[in-house]
Amino acid sequence: MRNMDKRIHNLGADMSAPERVLAALDAITADDDSTLDWLKKTAPHKSYTATDGAYSDTMNAAHHVALHFDRAFYKGMVEATTVIAAQLIAMPRMKDVTDEERPALADQIERLETRADDLTDTLTVLAVGLETFAHRIGIDLHRLMALSLVLDLDADAFERYRNPPDGTTERLADDISGVADNFAAIWRRCGPEVLPSFRAHAA
Repeated sequence: MRNMDKRIHNLGADMSAPERVLAALDAITADDDSTLDWLKKTAPHKSYTATDGAYSDTMNAAHHVALHFDRAFYKGMVEATTVIAAQLIAMPRMKDVTDEERPALADQIERLETRADDLTDTLTVLAVGLETFAHRIGIDLHRLMALSLVLDLDADAFERYRNPPDGTTERLADDISGVADNFAAIWRRCGPEVLPSFRAHAA
C-alpha cells in the first residue's frame, strides 16, 4: 500500500503548474473534494525568501491610496476647469443676447455656478478625508502622500481644498468621514500584514 501511495504521489508531482490548476478547477466544478485534496497534497513544496510582509504590504497600501487619491483629485480638477471655462464663455454673453434668450442663459450660468460649488465640495471632501484617514493611522499627511503626484504638481490647489473656509468641514463632516472610511478599506485590502497604525513611530 505504501508503494501504491508513493506511485500516486509521484504521478501527481509530475504535473505542471498549469495542469494542476486546471485539474483543481475541474475538481471544484465537479465537487470532487478528494481529487482536489490529492492535487494539493501532491503539489511540489517550495521554500521562498521574500521581503518582510509588513513592509511590502504597507508600501503597497501607500501606493494604492496615493493612486486612488490622484485619480479622484484630477478627475474633479478636470471637470472644475471645464465648468470654469464654460462660465467664462457664458457670462459675457449676457449683454449680447436678446430678452428672449436671456432667461435660458441665466439659467445655464446658475447651473454652472451650482456645479462649480459642488465640485469644490467634492475636492474639499477628498482632501480633508485623506487627512482624516492619515490622522486615524497616526501618520503625517505629507508622508502618506509621498507617492502622490498632487504635492509635486498641484500643491497650492491641494492646500486650498485641504483648508476650506470656516464652517465647511463641519457642513461636510459626514462625507469627509465616509471618504476616510473608503481610504481605510483600500489600505486594509492591500495585504494581510499591512500596518494598521504608525502611532508608536510617529516621530
